[in-house]
Amino acid sequence: NYLMIINMVKSLVSQVTGSTSASVGNLIASESKEKTYKVFNSMFFVYSWLYSFCFICFFVIFQPFISLWLGTDFLIDKLTLFIVLLNFLLVGMQECINTFTNATGCFWETRFKPILECIINLGVSIVLAKYIGLPGVFIGTLASFILTFWINPRVVFRKHFGKSVFRYFLRFSTYVLISVSLAVLLNYACDLLNLQNFLLSVVIRVVVCMTVPNIIWALLFFRTQEFRYLLSILNNVKNKIFKKRIVKE
Repeated sequence: NYLMIINMVKSLVSQVTGSTSASVGNLIASESKEKTYKVFNSMFFVYSWLYSFCFICFFVIFQPFISLWLGTDFLIDKLTLFIVLLNFLLVGMQECINTFTNATGCFWETRFKPILECIINLGVSIVLAKYIGLPGVFIGTLASFILTFWINPRVVFRKHFGKSVFRYFLRFSTYVLISVSLAVLLNYACDLLNLQNFLLSVVIRVVVCMTVPNIIWALLFFRTQEFRYLLSILNNVKNKIFKKRIVKE
């Protein structure tokens, strides 16, 4: 039930992020490496914000929603839920660099990555499942990601951007830290409310998740070049919609 909902949301998000693949290919073919690097940073920021928002909503709302929908017998423990959602966040944030890996044609340099992922995932999952059960299976997936996620960024930054990959890892870690911190704090704050009306508490959690994370992300990054780039895209979309309305009228 948890994975069904997560995969549904992921498929919707992928419709947005996946539509950029062709544009990235054209960008790499027609623009300078410096211009491509700036667009990459902006895209990575947008991907991270989007998946962070979904991660926080899942973490804060999932357990009450499942309780309301199916009952408490279908709940999983919080450790397992956190690991599952952390996998969702990390893999989602990695989509940006994967898009650039495919667009730059860095297939040969990354050919061993899927094999390493399978070996690590299977090995860790089998060992840990024996000792800690279900969480061990998802820890195996998490371990395979952590131990191999550096491969694609290192190849793209060295072969195409010609820059150090350290700044990317620093941003990646910062975005993850912000996401996890917000999720834990908002979940704790909502738990403190302890309202008698269960449905009302779920509604409050939804409202909190829809507003607070986005406000904090905006406050933290509104001065950055990536945030200004995002605003410029939104303004262009708004102007195009406005012009279409004028033409129809």
